[in-house]
Order: sequence, then C-alpha cells, then structure tokens
Amino acid sequence: MSTSKHIITTLPQFPDRRVLIALFENVQNAAEIKQRVLQPASDADVLNYAFISATTVYSIEHILAAVYRAFIDSSDGQARTKNVHSDIIFSLSPNNNIMDGLRRFGIADDSHTLLVVRVLTPEDDTTTIEAELAAVVRGDETEVSDAAITRACVPEVLRKNYKLSATFDLADRRATNTALVGALSLRGL
Repeated sequence: MSTSKHIITTLPQFPDRRVLIALFENVQNAAEIKQRVLQPASDADVLNYAFISATTVYSIEHILAAVYRAFIDSSDGQARTKNVHSDIIFSLSPNNNIMDGLRRFGIADDSHTLLVVRVLTPEDDTTTIEAELAAVVRGDETEVSDAAITRACVPEVLRKNYKLSATFDLADRRATNTALVGALSLRGL
C-alpha cells in the first residue's frame, strides 16, 4: 500500500491527461536536482518533472491553472519551451520572458520546499513514479493541500513576481487566486 501523499488529477478539458502533483519539504539536494534538469548526463538521466519552488505558488488552483495553460499552449502548437514540464513552470510567469519565468518559478540551488508536477503518460505506473521521486528528491513528502502550499508560499516573493501591491490582502483566498490565475491566463494578450 502506498504511503504517498501526492495527488493525481485530470483537468475537465483534458480528461486523457493525468497529472501528478507532489510536495516536498526539507529538500536537501535541490542544487543536484537543478543540475540534472539543466544538464542531464545522458538520456536516461533526464528528469521528466516540473520542479517548482513552492515559495512561488499560492494554491492547488494556482498550479493547476499553470498546467492548464501549458496544455492549451501545447495543443495549440504554441508551446514556448522544450517540453510540457518546463512549459508548466513558465506558465506560472505573468510575463513573456522564458528564462526569467524559469528562474523565478523553477527550482533554485537553495530550494527547501518543492512542488513537483509530472504529466503522466498512459504507460506510466504510479508505483514506479513514486519510487523514482523518492530516489531523486531527498526530502519529506508532505500531503498536497492548499494549507500546505500556502505555508510554503512566501508572500514577499508572490507580491514581487505578480506585482501585487503591499495593500493587496493575500489572506483573501478567492481574490488572491483570481489575481494569480488571471495574471498567468492573460500573459501575452
């Protein structure tokens, strides 16, 4: 029986694409993971995940909006990066600068809390994915919930990345989700 705390979901518009979302705290090897993402030693060393700094994400709705944006861009032939996982990271960005988006929202050498997203293929076995994640990320898997994601989120980072004023009330979950999802949905328009 799996003790994993991740979630696996689909989006109504893409029922054939399953998405795994995991949250890790106390990550000890972020620099190593980042190096593997940027320069895999071989094709076998490629990590097919979006490693996202959890300090930059506010809620499950926020991350699913980025997944949705990446799926839409991909299905419209408008993908901006080399794969769907880096497109998910870029989709969190409210601006069109790809490198800036990947730097601001992706894994950093000093990341201690990570959201990990995997777009599952029909061939993917969740037990195998769980084992791979456990081997890649040295940290504590935490149950994915809005409360856990909000605890990891750093308000100052959120305000800076999304240009939210100091008076914007981040405690108003509905208004904050609307502002963040709106920012990433309207990027480029």
